[in-house]
Amino acid sequence: MKKFLAIIALLSILMSVGALPAFAAQADETLPGVTYEVSDESEVEPRADVLVWKYRTYNGVLQKRRWNETKNTWYDPYWINA
Repeated sequence: MKKFLAIIALLSILMSVGALPAFAAQADETLPGVTYEVSDESEVEPRADVLVWKYRTYNGVLQKRRWNETKNTWYDPYWINA
């Protein structure tokens, strides 16, 4: 009787493992009622802030400071001697 239960348990495990790829294939299908937009244009959307160096001459000393063009604010808190 124990061998019979062991064989049934083993067969059920093997059958469930064999069904796993079928469940994975269902995840790739599109959902009903959901539309997808495909574009042929390949535009790059920048995600990071754009930082540029700004320079000035203060009391005869060249100084620099980073400016965040994305947020229109100063990135560095103070001017740095260049």
